[in-house]
Amino acid sequence: MSPRYLADVIERESSSDGAPKNPAIVYLGDAASLPGLVRNVETVVTDPPYFDAIGYADLSDYFYVWLKRGLGEQFPEVFATPQTPKRDEAVAHKHRHHGNRTKATMAVAREHGLFVVHGSSCRLALLKDRSDKKHLGDEADSPLIDQLHHALRLWKGEKRDELVEYLAEHELTDHAPFWKLAQALFEVLPRDIEDWKLISALLGERESLRTQAKRTRLL
Repeated sequence: MSPRYLADVIERESSSDGAPKNPAIVYLGDAASLPGLVRNVETVVTDPPYFDAIGYADLSDYFYVWLKRGLGEQFPEVFATPQTPKRDEAVAHKHRHHGNRTKATMAVAREHGLFVVHGSSCRLALLKDRSDKKHLGDEADSPLIDQLHHALRLWKGEKRDELVEYLAEHELTDHAPFWKLAQALFEVLPRDIEDWKLISALLGERESLRTQAKRTRLL
């Protein structure tokens, strides 16, 4: 993807009909670590690892050395190493890491409940996979997936009033990323599983939940 194309997109998304609006801010960093940003970003562009299928870091060395010649002085923090940084790459190539890094990455994924890992394959975590997490989404800074699963758990238990209170207390009734996550899962999950049905119902009741939360705050 060319820098010119990226710049055009940023410029377009930072204005409305030619009039300035909220400026776009682009961060360069590790997609697995977004401290202080998780609740404030709308888009994360990342290139996931391919386990042991493609050695992207190794392949990138050819381009890295030439980019460093032209841009190294402007971006010294990006081109600080002689070749493409490989220490933190989450892959299982036998000539590097001996699979240890991948195992650690998968362990983090399991710990945070983002994925369910079986050997070399993984899938999105479902509500049933997280039944042992009693305080899921309780904290104000909990990941959005934890908060969504907490909401689904309340909806499943037909605890509408508690759900409304939870959404209001955690400022989720109008929190766009929360509902975008729900919409994204609605679109990718199989329609015959419980999570899809719960998310479908939650999305269908979004406006009524929002209205009820506002009414509750006024009492």
